[in-house]
Amino acid sequence: MQPENIINPKVSVLMPAYNGAKYIGAAIESILSQTFADFEFLIINDGSTDSTEHIIKQYNDPRIRLINNEKNLNLVASLNKGIEAARGEYIARQDQDDISLPGRIERQVRFMDNNPNIGICGTAIKFFGAKSFVEIFPEDNEAIKAEMFFKCPFAHPTVILRKKFFDKNNLRYEAAYNSAEDYELWTRSSKYMELANLTDVLFHYRIHPSQMGHVFSKTQVELTRKIQFNFLSNLNIDLSPDEADTYRYILGMFITPPSKEMIIKSEKLFQKLIAANKEKKYCRPDIFNKTVSKYFFWLCYRASEFGIWSWSFFISSELAGYSALTFSQKCKFLIRSILKLKVK
Repeated sequence: MQPENIINPKVSVLMPAYNGAKYIGAAIESILSQTFADFEFLIINDGSTDSTEHIIKQYNDPRIRLINNEKNLNLVASLNKGIEAARGEYIARQDQDDISLPGRIERQVRFMDNNPNIGICGTAIKFFGAKSFVEIFPEDNEAIKAEMFFKCPFAHPTVILRKKFFDKNNLRYEAAYNSAEDYELWTRSSKYMELANLTDVLFHYRIHPSQMGHVFSKTQVELTRKIQFNFLSNLNIDLSPDEADTYRYILGMFITPPSKEMIIKSEKLFQKLIAANKEKKYCRPDIFNKTVSKYFFWLCYRASEFGIWSWSFFISSELAGYSALTFSQKCKFLIRSILKLKVK
């Protein structure tokens, strides 16, 4: 007979796995070592052809529920299968190649219990492997909604979901958005619940060549752009073909260096977005404006090779007044512009 807390767990940890033999052991151990113990661990082996299933079966822990797909169904189908099978009040995601720090689930459960309006909660992450850096995501609901116009505001494997909100609103991952399925789901979910991120690093995200984001990078970019353009409907805004091209550039600004012409066009588009949000009242104006100003700053900062022009254009724009830049950041930008340094 299974212990009562396994039959009716507080949390269902959901981890799809496909040919993950190289790292899956560390991922499993990071969950079994959590300070919060009231969970079931749903591992969906998605038709692996390596030793993934054998490694999973080496862990003799009653909280593990292994579900074997007879053939590879792909990530989206496996995630939805896991959501349907989950018995917990909350569903916590985990990837087969990443590490949850010991207090992660305990911290997220406490936060969700104390904030019953929140349907999705992620955490900050530390990247390791091929690169090493920390990323902190927007913390509260309004800032997260504002960020959604420009990038995904959650690290997918860090999220914990309030299952009843997803069941009530029939929210599941969409197969048509495979490789950007999380971003698309968050944009739809934002209509029905509030969102949050914890700013503490509670998750280590491994970077390696074979992970999903690398394999599907081109498709992922195309689907991400589709999601972002769809999300613009929340502002009830129409873009001309030229404005649409400018928006695409802004969304990919860290790939291609900007021209003066593109910076000027972007400033006008940013102003249009701010005006539309003010009229539509989708996000709190002060938070939305600060988010827009952040991206305008990065666009101008990346053009510091144009000399003092980039600094002057930024500082003379109304958008600069919305920024949360520190004096030190402003000075760094000015110095880079004077020295005409390229941003690598």
